[in-house]
Amino acid sequence: MTTRAEGADPDPAIAVDLIMPFHNEAEAVTGVISDWLSAGDALGVLLRVVACEDGSTDETRLILETLARDRPV
Repeated sequence: MTTRAEGADPDPAIAVDLIMPFHNEAEAVTGVISDWLSAGDALGVLLRVVACEDGSTDETRLILETLARDRPV
């Protein structure tokens, strides 16, 4: 999932890959990723979130798949 603020420099000076593990985090995953992507927008940084789902037994995987479709790399 990536972010780039509307009107932002198409070739930002800074790009960051953020690797985040998630295990049974269905209630928090959307907010956590949204907050990080918003921070990247605010800082003018191209931020790519690499979300690693680690065998969750809740809806974490489904939520991550939905987020990835909505904001592909």
